[in-house]
Amino acid sequence: MSVRKCAAICIGHHVNGLADHNYTMGTNSIPLRDHVDLGVTVDSTLRYSVHINQLVAKAKSRTGFHYSGVLLPGI
Repeated sequence: MSVRKCAAICIGHHVNGLADHNYTMGTNSIPLRDHVDLGVTVDSTLRYSVHINQLVAKAKSRTGFHYSGVLLPGI
């Protein structure tokens, strides 16, 4: 396994938002993140809002469409 591709996430409520644990692989420290991407991005409270926001931003950038909140006649 590559430490560069690894990340740790603590699930649940923590005083500082992140747990006070150090994870290592051999002598290398594994970074602690507030969300991880396992094909579906989840945060430490198991919510999908980061994932949904990423998908919406990606879809908008691919279409070049930016919703301005204006309703078009006949739609």
